[in-house]
Amino acid sequence: MAWLVSTPSRKDDTGDRLFLEVAAEAARNERIRAIYLDVRAQAFANISRAFAGLMGSDAVSDEHRALAQAFMLIELGSVCARTLLNEPVQPASDRLIECLVGMPV
Repeated sequence: MAWLVSTPSRKDDTGDRLFLEVAAEAARNERIRAIYLDVRAQAFANISRAFAGLMGSDAVSDEHRALAQAFMLIELGSVCARTLLNEPVQPASDRLIECLVGMPV
């Protein structure tokens, strides 16, 4: 669970800028969009499985997928806040992730 809580607040200036550049290019370029969506789908599936495991389930349910989507939204917002606004995201992102993990599934 530690990686789940720490991921949104992990500061990686180069990686954050590169991620935002790829996301911007994906909005303009269909080829890059397809690659981006494939990587995102793989990440989504992995995070959904992580939530299932944290909740003691062998199968991924709609609730786990909803938690994964919320996690990815927090991560994207964290990258934007750090990179575009130069704002620290802790402890807000930590608290949001802890709330997700503590939610009944």
